[in-house]
Amino acid sequence: MVLTPSRMRHAELIVTNGHHVHRHKVSPGRASAITIPFVPGQVSLELLRDKRLAWKGEGRAIDERIERYNFNMWTGSWTINLA
Repeated sequence: MVLTPSRMRHAELIVTNGHHVHRHKVSPGRASAITIPFVPGQVSLELLRDKRLAWKGEGRAIDERIERYNFNMWTGSWTINLA
């Protein structure tokens, strides 16, 4: 994950997967490599700035009936106003 440089020093990425919540500090202007042990269930992402919600996204649920997944990285971008 890469956040573009801004006035803020840090942000927090929260990934919820099933009943598991993973919190990661991310720094604007720097690449953040994040490893998450995904499990079957719904996936959502939140980006907090100063402990306030700046962005939220919903992913597709991981189905437990599938035997194998290929978690390829999505390459794209979201525009978020962090002013």
